[in-house]
Amino acid sequence: MTAASTQQILVTGDFVLDFHIYQGQRFHYGDQSSQGVVVQPQMGGAGLVYDLLQQLQKLHKGDDCEPFHSHSSHTISDIIINTPLSPSQHAFAFLRPFSSGKKDYWRVSEAMGFGANAADENQTHEDNVDNQECDGNQQPETFDVVTISEGGMGFRQSEDWEDLPFDEARWIVLKSAEPLMSGPLWERLSLKYHDKLILVVSASDLRKTNACISKGLSWDTTLRHLFNELIDGELQALKQCQHLIVSFGSEGALWVDLSKPKSVASLIYDPGVVEGDHAISMQGTVFGLLSCLTASVSAQACNEAPDFEQACEAGLAAMKNLLLEGHGPATELARGFPA
Repeated sequence: MTAASTQQILVTGDFVLDFHIYQGQRFHYGDQSSQGVVVQPQMGGAGLVYDLLQQLQKLHKGDDCEPFHSHSSHTISDIIINTPLSPSQHAFAFLRPFSSGKKDYWRVSEAMGFGANAADENQTHEDNVDNQECDGNQQPETFDVVTISEGGMGFRQSEDWEDLPFDEARWIVLKSAEPLMSGPLWERLSLKYHDKLILVVSASDLRKTNACISKGLSWDTTLRHLFNELIDGELQALKQCQHLIVSFGSEGALWVDLSKPKSVASLIYDPGVVEGDHAISMQGTVFGLLSCLTASVSAQACNEAPDFEQACEAGLAAMKNLLLEGHGPATELARGFPA
């Protein structure tokens, strides 16, 4: 690999169509000056990771990182128009202005959830998406990094992943959600491709297993509980990868390097807070935090000698900024997730 080579990232997985509904101030039809309600559809899930990588592409131009180009397995035009996702893969949220310092920012005031109904349960993942290139360019023959963002919405159980270029890729980044460590996709990656697998998960999802991991007591206590579960507890299977990255909100991330004979763990964290403090101190909330970390890890994986500690630092900074500024200043027209 030469310094000038452009690395190729393929992003795929569970795609979601998010509908961001922004509060308006136009309560009378005759009011033509106040801002009305804005409904902004935007790709979520794997689509959000792709959008974030597109922005990182621009930011990394001219720096010391390996240049990369990202590709998505699905196009938003096809998902919205030609082969729309079922209502079960639509997500809705209300956003309104919340104060942060001297400014107001768009943040989620109420998560409305997914548009699931009984009829949707009979639809397969394959019926809802179409394999297309998101940026309109022809996909390369090989990829250096395959990034999968799956949230237990059908991709792991489908046949969509079976033809992915796992053999040719140098790294496979898997962002996974509960139920963790389950399904044909995990079985294939953990058994056959564990030597190139980078697993990104959240501590909150780990707690939804039978693992006992404390929250909010101290970093030392939380890490001790997590290591106990990884060594001989409920989370031993998570070690079937080369790199394990666990997010503790925007306050910290644990990187476990399992590529060496003796594993090495690094905690990147804000020593002045514990997990959850950033979110508690703010009104409203946001979605997409783990996607920020996943995009940062995927971009770093393009380097000849990836520094995943640096990836965690950058990802945490993006997560904190997302919490602070949400979807942007409320004085500006809402345009969706800031990617």
